Amino acid sequence: MKNSFKNRAHTLIFSHFLERSLIIVLVAMSLSWLVTRNPRQSVLLGLLMLPASYISDRLKTIQIKQRQQNAQTNLAKEIQGIEIRLMDLENYEEQVYQAISAAQNFNHSLESENQRLRTERFDLSEQISSLQNKRHDLVQDCAELNPQKEELQTKLDELDRKIKAANNQKSEIEKELLEKSYNLKVVENSCTFIRQELEQLNQDILEKMQYKENVCRAINVLEQQIQHSILQSQDLTQKEQALHCTLASL
Repeated sequence: MKNSFKNRAHTLIFSHFLERSLIIVLVAMSLSWLVTRNPRQSVLLGLLMLPASYISDRLKTIQIKQRQQNAQTNLAKEIQGIEIRLMDLENYEEQVYQAISAAQNFNHSLESENQRLRTERFDLSEQISSLQNKRHDLVQDCAELNPQKEELQTKLDELDRKIKAANNQKSEIEKELLEKSYNLKVVENSCTFIRQELEQLNQDILEKMQYKENVCRAINVLEQQIQHSILQSQDLTQKEQALHCTLASL
């Protein structure tokens, strides 16, 4: 396809050169004929104009080809950069989704752990309340039953140790519950930030895809313009052949 495009471009350039050269020769011959009325001198002057016309057209052709090559190279690089960026964005989007999923799983785990700690704290509170009630009953029993006072005092000391241990355990659980609640809040804030970043990422992907579509449409328009130029070149070739026939008849 690329070779076909080059051949058509060369044909178009050559046809354009022939058209310009023919016009210049005819104009030079006509002016010379009007001034000198010498056919031979008019033809010679027209032929002398061909090198100048060829050099001028050749320089213009080189400039046009250079600009086209630069434009095609820049477009190819830009499209390649867009495709690489799209791949990076898609990979990053997948990573963000995985991070959100992991955060949600961790959030669910924290909620389950918090529920367990709340249940355990409630159970310990019930145990502490029960132990305190037992202690109160034992104190009353000690006041009423002096013979059993020493035994009850021992039980009372044991209950005090259990109450103290239960209170310490309750304090540790409450502290752990506060830490879990804070971690849960941090995770929720992280999820919110990740969702916002994901929305921005989706917007960037849409913009890049739209820009890529615009570039592709521009390339299609350029190809249509080249095809139109080829058709014009073919038409000029037919005109040139007609002019050759006219000159041959003269």
